[in-house]
Amino acid sequence: TKAFKQTSEKLSVDPENIHCISFSIPGAVDVDRNIWQYCERVPAIKDVKFNKIRGNGLIPESIYIQHNIHAHAYSVIPVEEIQEGDYVFLHVGQGMALSANIGGIIYGHRGFAGEIGHIPYPYQQREISCLCGKKNCLEAILNHTSILEHIRHSFGLEIRSLDELLDQEIQQKVAVEYILDPLVYASTIVSNIFDPHRIIIEGSVLEPFYPYLKGRFEEKLRQSAWLKGPDKICWYHSNDMDGAYGAILHSGEKIINEFIDQIDLDH
Repeated sequence: TKAFKQTSEKLSVDPENIHCISFSIPGAVDVDRNIWQYCERVPAIKDVKFNKIRGNGLIPESIYIQHNIHAHAYSVIPVEEIQEGDYVFLHVGQGMALSANIGGIIYGHRGFAGEIGHIPYPYQQREISCLCGKKNCLEAILNHTSILEHIRHSFGLEIRSLDELLDQEIQQKVAVEYILDPLVYASTIVSNIFDPHRIIIEGSVLEPFYPYLKGRFEEKLRQSAWLKGPDKICWYHSNDMDGAYGAILHSGEKIINEFIDQIDLDH
């Protein structure tokens, strides 16, 4: 409520003229009931009911929430292609998440279908603990901290950020020897289960390694996936994504219909 008030004042917008708010959030999200069920990076989050903040005289009555991975996908994919509903969006950042749109977004009955990051990777040599409590989850291997640890362990470089890794030879080795196989493993699972027309890959931790990943990744995925996998493989940068924009796009039809329902035609 405080953030909403400050933002509306900063933009000189009367809160009464704002019809709705849409949130892009991580974790397990019940879109239909507006409940943020769980977020492993914020353990205190448990069944947060967004509907409870309605009707306090300041926040708009209409509130929509969306899983941030679905929202990110909506922010970069043209509406007509979303409506066709035949893509898989794979995000690799501090975690790994999946947005599968096969004739519509797949949520699962608890709101977190697409948690591909918590599939264990069976070929990991050095045991890595995941925030979820399990060992060697894909997102425990392919995240900023683990990649930095691999660089320190393998090359003796004490760097605090992947942006500091400027040696192209080391970049190539990390891409090929550490990142490539887990990424192909996850994408093979995705390809064989959903058979999408297109896989979209995005992630801040992958971006420094894109030049060394793209060709090798596609070649290995074509070899491992059933019938050579998806027709198209697309790579995006995190700066191209806008979760808040994507969340409002996803909610657009609901927002318009609800606004129409509230119109008093007699006046």
